[in-house]
Amino acid sequence: MRTTHQTDPLHRIERWTGTYFRPAALWEVGCYILVQHYNPEPICEYLQFQKQFLEEFETGKDTAEQRQLEQLGLTSPQQTARPSANDNDGDIQMGDGQGDPAGADYASERIQDETFQQFLDRLYETHGEAMDESAGNAEADDTAEVSEADDDIPNFPSYLPNQSDNSPSGIQDSANSDPAGPPIPRADILNNTYVRIVHSNGIHHLAMVSCQCHGSDSLPLDLVACRLMPASFATIRTLFSAQLLNSFRLANLELKASAYQFYQLLRRLTQPMAPAEVVDLYNEFRRMSRLWRWIKKLKWAGHGHNQKGAMNVGRGELANYCPACPQPGVNLPDDWKNDPHR
Repeated sequence: MRTTHQTDPLHRIERWTGTYFRPAALWEVGCYILVQHYNPEPICEYLQFQKQFLEEFETGKDTAEQRQLEQLGLTSPQQTARPSANDNDGDIQMGDGQGDPAGADYASERIQDETFQQFLDRLYETHGEAMDESAGNAEADDTAEVSEADDDIPNFPSYLPNQSDNSPSGIQDSANSDPAGPPIPRADILNNTYVRIVHSNGIHHLAMVSCQCHGSDSLPLDLVACRLMPASFATIRTLFSAQLLNSFRLANLELKASAYQFYQLLRRLTQPMAPAEVVDLYNEFRRMSRLWRWIKKLKWAGHGHNQKGAMNVGRGELANYCPACPQPGVNLPDDWKNDPHR
């Protein structure tokens, strides 16, 4: 999960808790945002060192977790290797199970199914009662008051993490074993700060692995080159993806969606059961949407290919060319001023 999502760290995943699939985050499996340099050497020696160190650290955690699962008997049984087409000189043909390749495949699959069914039976005998109780399968009291209807359900599953009231931005300060997920960290093993990334599918929480070997002022430029717009330039804690800002520009243009409505959609995508619990970045989102439109206008006007600065834009220089408007020398005759019907 970590290696396949390293190039797509803004995906949504789920994790099996033993009774249901809960929403999970990619930081739980060790994914992070790698901010490469925008110069000819995108990954310097220090970034390469951080990548190798983090991978070795996460691999050690994976090995320890797998060993713990083996001690608890929660790992899947050994699967028999299935013969491939390359194992035979000729083509695989259909058969009746009497020594032909098709029959061998069928027998191998049947043995695997029986072995896996036995594993599930042992797992249910060991943890079945606890799983039933945690899933809330016990019969509830029908005479309970409506206002207290949830109190009689044993082990009512919590769909939201237990967040501390004193922690900023909903970050948990103490570890717990709540099935909703582990506490959200503030920094990784190399003390790289975790940041919030606002994407088109919601808000994500990932570590930002960066390097300032070209100076502290180069980090915002590196982020922009990675299509991530920082909400500040001194202490970067919030990033907006270019896909999100483009989606909002088109939604505002075609769907007439306001910034408030669009950000409420992002909060609901992040946490559908309680969107009001998601951090409020409405003011930052409005400011970044205005900056993004300004950058798009500068790009369309060709300011990246001339000597003009972004702060020295003349009046009307960023206006889009309109072929329908009267233009002297383009769609107007030379003597248009002498036309009595103009």
